[in-house]
This record gives sequence, structure tokens and C-alpha cells, in this order.
Amino acid sequence: PKFDSLNQKTKIFINPGRTYNLPGQRTRTYRHKIFTDLYENFRDCGHFGNTHHDATLWMHAQHVFPDDSPISQLASRQPVQDLNGGKDGPIHNAYYRDSYISIFAETIEFGSGHIVSEKTIEPLIRGHFILPYSNANFIPEVQKLGFRLPDFIDYSYDAVEDQEQRWQAYSKECHRLLNIGMSKWQQHWEDNIDLMMHNRRLLHHQPYHVIDLQNMVDKKL
Repeated sequence: PKFDSLNQKTKIFINPGRTYNLPGQRTRTYRHKIFTDLYENFRDCGHFGNTHHDATLWMHAQHVFPDDSPISQLASRQPVQDLNGGKDGPIHNAYYRDSYISIFAETIEFGSGHIVSEKTIEPLIRGHFILPYSNANFIPEVQKLGFRLPDFIDYSYDAVEDQEQRWQAYSKECHRLLNIGMSKWQQHWEDNIDLMMHNRRLLHHQPYHVIDLQNMVDKKL
């Protein structure tokens, strides 16, 4: 999406992510906590994607409506589960154009290994600030990839080793950010536009043309 139409943004954040747990898979404890905290305290200033909690909390996928729909038009469309057998896919660009920051739990919530997944990459390439919750010391891994993060967000929660204390620090920063108001968010956006353009260019300029996709498929199989 284009980095424009600041005065047309109507929400502060996006919170995508179903909160159910499947048998045999890791328990998504903090993804549920983040959703509950946001939904109970800040539902009016965010877009939610969690049909497991409420069937009306639906976010359209970009591939289902690939046009440049405004958020008002997108909201009037009926949910579409699949398109030609495809999965849901990345959420529509309109949600990113209509907000400033993605607040979410990453794939890994505990342990020592880190994964910077599509949950982090998709907001960055769409021009969003990010507030990810993962296992301790995740933010340095994002920065090692070359991404730049804004000074106005306090990422010190990420260094807290104790899981519950890290969550409490994360929630505190989340509440602080969502209480600063829309006009201040617009100022943060304007002050950090070069940072967001850097993150987008970093992803655009990766050497995708030399990736051996067949080798990756064979390894997966």
C-alpha cells in the first residue's frame, strides 16, 4: 500500500491472529492474552482478525479482493473463506492503510530459538510499526536482519527473561501506546516515514532471483 492519506486513517492498530489451540501443537498462551487485553480495552481503535472468538471479527485477504479497495468498501463485503482452493493469505492492504501499528504474538513464545516469521515481515513491508511479543531477545534478531525500529516505542520488555514479567511489561507498553491519541500517531508516522521506507526497501531488494526454490521444496518433502 502507498504511504499516503494520513488524514483518512480511522484506527490505530491491527491485531490479526486466531487464538485457538490445536491438538498436538504448541499452546498459544500469549496470543490469546494479547487479543483479550486489546479487545476488552481498545476495541474501538483497532482492526481484529479472530473469528474463533467472534465470527464477525473477519479480515479479508488481499488475494480475495486484489483491487485497491478503501476500508469502507471492504467492510461491506461478505467474508470469503477460500479462492480456488487457496488459504486465507495475507490480510488486505486496506487494513494497513487504515492504521499505524501491528500488535501480535510471534510464532515462538518461549525457549531460546527465534523465528522472524511472516507475522513480523508482513507489517514491515506494508509500512507498519510493530509491537511483537515473542520469547526473550527477539527484537535484536529483527534488527540483525537490517530492519529499523522507532525510538518512540519502548522495546525493553523484550529483554525480560521471565515469561510472565515480560508479558506484564509488554502489556504496559501496549497500553501506553494506545492511549497517546490519533493525532500523536500521525506525528509519529510523519517523523518515521524514512524508517518505514527503509524497511520496505530492505525487503524489496533481497536476492529473490537467486533463491533455489526447487531445492527448498525438495528439503521440505
